[in-house]
Amino acid sequence: MCSLGNTAEAKHLLERFGVPAKAMSRVTLSHPELPDFFLALEKDPQVLQDSVRKVLAHLKVAGQRRHHLVVDETCVAAGYDLMYGLESDPSQGTVVGGGSDWARIDPSKHSLSSLPEEKKCRLYLDILLTRNDVNNWAFHL
Repeated sequence: MCSLGNTAEAKHLLERFGVPAKAMSRVTLSHPELPDFFLALEKDPQVLQDSVRKVLAHLKVAGQRRHHLVVDETCVAAGYDLMYGLESDPSQGTVVGGGSDWARIDPSKHSLSSLPEEKKCRLYLDILLTRNDVNNWAFHL
């Protein structure tokens, strides 16, 4: 429901597949055991350090050199979008899609139509951490 939106068409599509909209709970992307994959590159470097520490522990390679870091830059279609699950309250939305200071925007302070075109993000940086010897697990930072 979060990725499809709250339109009547999305609700109808879910009903066609037998998913009752009222039974669905909101998903939170923040969990103390998992890396903050969407927030790791924010201004506070501690967020990234904590995320890497969690991933290395999950991969069971902490203190070893058995992991592989992949960094990929991809050009994307620029645009803002409303995303749920980044805040501690899963029902609170956050506008994403801008670069730098415009990466996370409080929708109560700015409407989507008023956001500046020139601040849209056009380059996406994806960082992936995995083990060298096994491809079963890979974590996005």
